[in-house]
Amino acid sequence: MKKTSLLFVLMAFVAASLSGCKGDDGPAGQRGPAGPQGGDANFQVAIINIAAGDWGTGGYVEYPCSIITPAVMDSGLVICYIQDDFGYYDGIPSAYHEITGFGYVYATNPTPGGIVGFETTPASPPTGDRQAKVVTMSASFLRQIEDRSVLQSYESLMRYVQTRK
Repeated sequence: MKKTSLLFVLMAFVAASLSGCKGDDGPAGQRGPAGPQGGDANFQVAIINIAAGDWGTGGYVEYPCSIITPAVMDSGLVICYIQDDFGYYDGIPSAYHEITGFGYVYATNPTPGGIVGFETTPASPPTGDRQAKVVTMSASFLRQIEDRSVLQSYESLMRYVQTRK
């Protein structure tokens, strides 16, 4: 035990004495090779087609969504955007489409997997097909977004994502 303590004290002394060294900075080294291009595991998008006929009379539909995982449920965020008649993807709710709400869950019964549901006023469901973009992101990704207004539309969020690559 005494040898371990002595070794720890000696290592701490060496580390402290080296951290106080001063000197001139040398020239910058050569730039390393570019890393592989990859996706961002902290940010994913799934596209879901909502057919007008799926609404029925209840004003609610749900679909499987593979990017909703236990990790997203534990410490992530899900945002859904609906394509309006002008081709833009707006948040929910919006004055530009009939979808009034959404929800999501990771279910374990009967088959494990993510599910996303969309809601509308039962008296006036969408008369045409709609496309949804479901976005998942980790809490650490969300914390990096200082201006939360980029979350209002899918297009502004994608512009933000492109600037951080």
